[in-house]
Parts: sequence; C-alpha cells; structure tokens
Amino acid sequence: MVAASGERRASLVERIGSLRLEYLKVRAMLSIERDRVDSIHWHMALSHEEFRQVRRDHDDTRRRLRRTMTIICSGMTPEAIEELVNRRVEEALAAHKATCAANALEAENQSQNDSDGENGNGSNGNGENGNGRNGNPNENGRGDRPVARECTY
Repeated sequence: MVAASGERRASLVERIGSLRLEYLKVRAMLSIERDRVDSIHWHMALSHEEFRQVRRDHDDTRRRLRRTMTIICSGMTPEAIEELVNRRVEEALAAHKATCAANALEAENQSQNDSDGENGNGSNGNGENGNGRNGNPNENGRGDRPVARECTY
C-alpha cells in the first residue's frame, strides 16, 4: 500500500509539473497576443489619424476648387483679381493719408487758436453755459470723451 501511495504521489507531482509548464506556455501566448492587440490598436489609431488628414485635405481641395470655379464663372482671371485688390489697397492707403493730413491740419489749427489766449467759446471762458459742455440742456457732459485728432501712424 505504501508503494501504491508513493507511486500515486509521484504521478501527482509529475502532473503538477506538467500543469505548471502548460500554465507558463499559456501565459507566454497571452503576452504575445496582448502585444499583438496593442500593436493592432496602435496601427488602427494611426490609420484613423491618416483618414482624418485625408478628409481634411479633401475638404481643403474642395474649397479651393469652389473658389477657383467661382473666379472662373465670374469671368475674372487671377491677374484681374490681383489688380482689383491692389487698386483697393491703394485707395484705402490714399484715404488714410488724407485723413491723417486733415487730422494734423485740424490739430495745428486748434493749437494756434489755443495760443491766442482765447478759446473762441464765448460766455465764461471755459465753453460751458451752465448746464454742460456741449450746449445741450438735456445733457450734463459727464459721459463726454475726448476725440483723438492727430494721426498716430
């Protein structure tokens, strides 16, 4: 009986060793599969980003094409559009220079009027008529703000 139990015990020890080896193989396979799944997830994320970029490029190309078609359908060549833009910029710059010159002239006139010792406002010398600064009896002049007159460009 002792020999039978010793034999049985040896068989169980052998079986446990076999199960441990099988367990290690399964863990190794799971680790490999986990790495494979991680790699697939990474590549899928990369592919999704590439698809998003392709979609953005497609949308940009569509917008450019729409702009080009609008230009072509309106009968304007790119050179004509450039000339129109340049002309409008020149007009805006000329208007800006004229405004600056007018503001500078007005500021110069204002400074000459102030240096005479008279401010030209009449009444009590400070331009007020008793009810505010601007002569309107319905306003008290508290919200008045100075206006910039000189070109600062």
